[in-house]
Amino acid sequence: MSKNFLRFIFPSLLILLFISDTSHAQMFSVGSKPETTTSSNSYIRLGYAPANFSFTGNPNAVAANDRFDLNNGTFSLGLESPGFVLRALVGNNLTGLKDQTYFNLSFILSNRIGLIRKPAFSFGFPIELNTSLTSVTNEQSQLRFNQSDLGAGTGLFMRNKIGRRLTVNNQVTLGYGFSNSSGNFFGGTVSYLSGKSRINLNNVFGGRGLSIGYDFNLRSFDIEEEFYDYDLIIHELTLGISL
Repeated sequence: MSKNFLRFIFPSLLILLFISDTSHAQMFSVGSKPETTTSSNSYIRLGYAPANFSFTGNPNAVAANDRFDLNNGTFSLGLESPGFVLRALVGNNLTGLKDQTYFNLSFILSNRIGLIRKPAFSFGFPIELNTSLTSVTNEQSQLRFNQSDLGAGTGLFMRNKIGRRLTVNNQVTLGYGFSNSSGNFFGGTVSYLSGKSRINLNNVFGGRGLSIGYDFNLRSFDIEEEFYDYDLIIHELTLGISL
């Protein structure tokens, strides 16, 4: 399925991804000027994210010292806009990890296809292409979990505008992709489930907006070698300031 899947699904998603939903951002009427609806702002986000990284392979195939299980907090820093998200999560001795480090860098391109579009309410499905690098080390082992993956997903989103200043966004996405280690593109697969909620308040101070966010991420790595079968579960709380 892998090569045929890539040849078909990724070009199709790219077409959907770049069908700009901003074409719906203006409403025209005869003899009047176009009315522009308010679009989402871009935010710098800081957060704290408890992460659970657990081995799911055959426990008899991997020595205890060569496993990368962790359950600890991480810090996050991200840039979020309507069309993309760039985010890094870091865990080390500063966050309470002992003899381990955790690092994740992800980049997501997205577009929303609206089924219902009203000034106070919109509903539809997102299209996402994402890539990420996940690295976990254990000082007791010479091995290293270092996986980069490329995936695509879709799901549902809902946006509610309450009054002139408050907006609530919710989204859930289910996706699938390919993960590689040591330069082998088809080394394995990764499936993921993500959900996020945003409470955005406009013009809080100095024209800046404030955003409170919650993210849930489940990534399941299924790699050919038993060493690298892991589930990653993250609950992330963030505070964002609009640019």
